[in-house]
Amino acid sequence: MVYEISPRVRIYTGRWCLYCAAARRLFKKLGVDFDEIKLDGRPELRREISEKARGWPTVPMIFIGPKFIGGYAESAALRRSGALSLLLDGPEPGADGGSVVEQSALPHDSRDP
Repeated sequence: MVYEISPRVRIYTGRWCLYCAAARRLFKKLGVDFDEIKLDGRPELRREISEKARGWPTVPMIFIGPKFIGGYAESAALRRSGALSLLLDGPEPGADGGSVVEQSALPHDSRDP
């Protein structure tokens, strides 16, 4: 299935981040267009985005529309469960800007770049 949803998907990344590279590969493999915003050397923007992501401290920070869905591990878990395709196919998620996935709902060892 190929998705044509740009710029609904935004991935905030860092230069030397392997999970950022894995997130880019994941969305490219799914055929999802996304905007990549590099946070290197932009501490104010990084702080602002982290606040929007409910204090998420690391990159990547992935949003579908206004909703923060997590990092690479959470995106991969959503893909495995089938929920990622539902988010991508569905209407603009959560205009309230809340998180789609609660961090505690996913295994912390699910990072598989």
